[in-house]
Amino acid sequence: MARVACVFSVELYGTVDRPLLDWGRVPFGLSVIAACLEAAGHEVRSWVICPASQLDLIATDIVKSFGCDMVAASAVTTQFPIISRLCQQVKLIDEKTPVIVGGVHASLNPEETISHAEIDAICIGEGEHAMVAFANAIGSGRQPVGIPGLWTKGKGQWGPDRNPPSAFETNLDRFPLMNLQHWASWVNPEDRSFRIVVGRGCPYGCTYCSNHALKKLNEGRYVRFRSTDHIMKEINRLVELYPEIEKLHLEIETIGASTAFAIELCDRLADFNALRINRIAFRAN
Repeated sequence: MARVACVFSVELYGTVDRPLLDWGRVPFGLSVIAACLEAAGHEVRSWVICPASQLDLIATDIVKSFGCDMVAASAVTTQFPIISRLCQQVKLIDEKTPVIVGGVHASLNPEETISHAEIDAICIGEGEHAMVAFANAIGSGRQPVGIPGLWTKGKGQWGPDRNPPSAFETNLDRFPLMNLQHWASWVNPEDRSFRIVVGRGCPYGCTYCSNHALKKLNEGRYVRFRSTDHIMKEINRLVELYPEIEKLHLEIETIGASTAFAIELCDRLADFNALRINRIAFRAN
């Protein structure tokens, strides 16, 4: 078992203590990875930082108070500098703490990301399976090498190791539901604007978006959907935790990528609402 510190950052924030303005700002990719790590038996805690965060205090909390065995951070390019600075603070406290960075920036700029002295490894592409394998290795004292999608450095405790990503996971139901408690202490406590991810990938290639580049990272089908059974399981759990919910956003690049899926899901949502006194308003891209 490993203690894993999951780290995310935002530029626009509410307060320093609760930077996430609403539940829609929760990082969905890192959230699923955190749930996978927890399901694999690892202890997970999450941190959200912002431009006003005292990074030295956050790093101390991560390394000393939590006693983490590894730091797993996710960043887009605009947020990579602050993530990098936090990782530097972690290394100042304990240079042996493994730091791995994933997300869009590391995936599309791997050489630049791995060149940073404070970063020991990077994850390219979707990271659920790779991050569990990495944490399993750290927790058992093994070298985290030969893991699809992971690059590690040549200096220090591990040999140089660069592995291409495995194929896209087509069965999204294999992943556990997000654990909202990972992020509850970082979100505006009055917010109820929840989002549920119902699929991954986009069929379009808009030049302003990164999807056209991300879909080239792995082999296999890029546009995928969760089963409606799995989605309804998450919706039911959410309304049990927060019965006052009035609206729910179905997070997806475009629900029209599959008409059959959209119709099936809408039928299930209609059946769900038919049994409720206070119906929920659903929306999607």
